[in-house]
Amino acid sequence: MDFIMKTLDAFAKCQENAKNNLNIDIDGSGGEDFDMNTLKDKTKKRQKILRELYLVEYIVQILYFPFATKSFRLERLQQDDLITRICQIAYELLKSSVGGYEINEMYATQWINFFFSQAMKTNKKNDIYAQSTVEELLSDNFKLLQN
Repeated sequence: MDFIMKTLDAFAKCQENAKNNLNIDIDGSGGEDFDMNTLKDKTKKRQKILRELYLVEYIVQILYFPFATKSFRLERLQQDDLITRICQIAYELLKSSVGGYEINEMYATQWINFFFSQAMKTNKKNDIYAQSTVEELLSDNFKLLQN
């Protein structure tokens, strides 16, 4: 379990670094020119690769199996439990790998009922970020809301 936690945490940090390390020079002091289209293209390519590597499926499995095998009960989780942190990191990865790219958002909606059910079973004492992920997936996305 500790290995999973360290691996997920390392991947989440890598994802965050990829977002923050785009070599964009907004003030014109000598870096690359700021081009919003280039930024969007880089993000779309990264998210497409993550989808093609089945990252979303792996994240869903990480979120599903601990509770499906009855190793843990979602309602009984505490904020300081290791599995709570693993689920939080998994939902953060999910948001960063599908958020803002409509194709990936549509792809992730096949598990929206699962995300909703986890969001409904959590509260401040055992927040695994399911609710914030669902909100981000659905916000300003009329195509998802119509389906």
